[in-house]
Order: sequence, then C-alpha cells, then structure tokens
Amino acid sequence: MVFRVFGALLALLGVALTAAPAQAQGVYYYEPDYYDEPDPYYQPRAERWAARRAAQRRRARRARLRAERRFMREELQRQRRADRRRAERRRENRRRREARQRPERRVNREAPPRQVRRGKSPDIVDGGPKPRIAPVRPPIVRFTGYKRGEIVIDTAGRRLYYILSRGRAYSYPVAVGKAGFQWFGTKRITRTAKWPDWRPPASMRKRKPHLPKLMTGGLWNPLGYKALYLGSSLYRIHGTANAQSIGQAASSGCFRMHNGHVEHLSRLVGVGAKVHVLRRLPRRIARLTRRLQ
Repeated sequence: MVFRVFGALLALLGVALTAAPAQAQGVYYYEPDYYDEPDPYYQPRAERWAARRAAQRRRARRARLRAERRFMREELQRQRRADRRRAERRRENRRRREARQRPERRVNREAPPRQVRRGKSPDIVDGGPKPRIAPVRPPIVRFTGYKRGEIVIDTAGRRLYYILSRGRAYSYPVAVGKAGFQWFGTKRITRTAKWPDWRPPASMRKRKPHLPKLMTGGLWNPLGYKALYLGSSLYRIHGTANAQSIGQAASSGCFRMHNGHVEHLSRLVGVGAKVHVLRRLPRRIARLTRRLQ
C-alpha cells in the first residue's frame, strides 16, 4: 500500500516537472477551435466541383440573357421593318385610289386652234381628240330624305349626290355656276349625249366674241365626254377636262364633273331621272352626311 501511494506521487511529480519547462519556454498549445476554421488555401474536391458548376451556371445564364436580348432586338427591328412596309403599302394604295378617283388630272393640254383664241372666231371649230374615258367610282356617303335614283346638287357644298338604297349616296365633286348664273329648282334629265357638240348661246357669244358658233365634240370641248341635258333649258350636267375648275363656282349655270365621274353617273341614271338643285343641303341631312367608303 505504501509503495503504491509513493509511486503515484512520483508520477504526479514527473508530469509537473515536464510541463513546467514547456510552458516556461512559451510552447503554444493549439485550441480545438482552430481546427474548425477552413483553410483559405485548401478546398476539398467536392467543393471545387460545386464552385465550378456554379460558375458554369452563371456563364450559361449570362449567355442565355445575351441571346434573349439579341433575339428581342432583332424581333423589334423586324417588326419596325414590317410596319414601314405596311405603311408604304397603305400610302401606295391611297395614291392609287386617289388616282382612280381623280381622272384627267394629266390630260393632253394641246391648245385648240389659234383662231379660237384671238380675233374673230370661225363658225365651226374642231373639238380635238376623243380618247377613251373609263368610269371612275366616287366615294359613298350617308344620305337620307330623297328617293333612290334621284340626283341632289348641293350648290354651296359643290357636291352632286346620286341616291342609292338604304340611306346611301354616291358623292361627286362638281363645279357650279358663278355668282349671277346660279339657279335652283327641280328638273328631269331629257337626254344624254356622248362627245356632244357645243353651241354657245347668243348671250355668251356677246360677252366673249372669240367663241365659235359650233365646236364639235372632243377633249377641248367644254362639255367634255358626256352631257346630261336638264329639261328644255340650256343647262346640263357635263364632263370637263379642266380638272382645276372642279369644286369652284366657275360655270355659266351648268354643272361640271370629271369626265370619269360623268361616265360613271351616266351608267346609273337614265332619261326621266329627277334632279334637285339646292342652294344648300338641309341641316338635318348635312349633319348625317359622312363618308362610308
């Protein structure tokens, strides 16, 4: 028993003697927390692979975003090009429609014979060439208050309306009589003539001595391609090659139309059709009148 106690004391004394010099020499004993911190210069293989896969995913995401932006940019450019092409087609179609509705804008402006323009005119003058004139369809507007097949002329508005069914009408631009030559009332169409001859009345020849007694039908003839005679009077609805006068108060009581428009109108109306010449349209009709086509 004594020996056992003595041996234990010696062991404790040895441990104390060996630990004291080490602590005295400044030996650092690492704490367990130090081993829990990661080494910045060392990364396990699994973590390296995870970081590499994350970098690959980031690169793929950036490439996908770049591709999407490039696709959206190209799609926007394609859309803008398509919009420009559609706008150009609309402008071209509008120009074609206007060209069809504006006949004889550029016609043969060859002057009539010189003796018609100065000095005393001969009794008979040639009216010029007789080209083929195609009908030109005018726009359709809302119009009520008159029967189908009748013609209404709005002197103040410089328009001629041919009444269709279901509250619609063709709307033609016309030239009306000058101040002092306008008239109003109701007439019927008594006859139609193609490339009609023109015989200026005596009162007109008195005002304009250079006018001939007769001008044969043709492009230079003031009556144009066709004439619709109103009753037994000297007034007519006729064509003209002078497109600049349409929409003006420029005639001596007749109603001028484009040659293409008068051809279109003559195919719709016949002898006996009623023509109403108004100073202006009634307010209730003018308020409803608007373009449909």
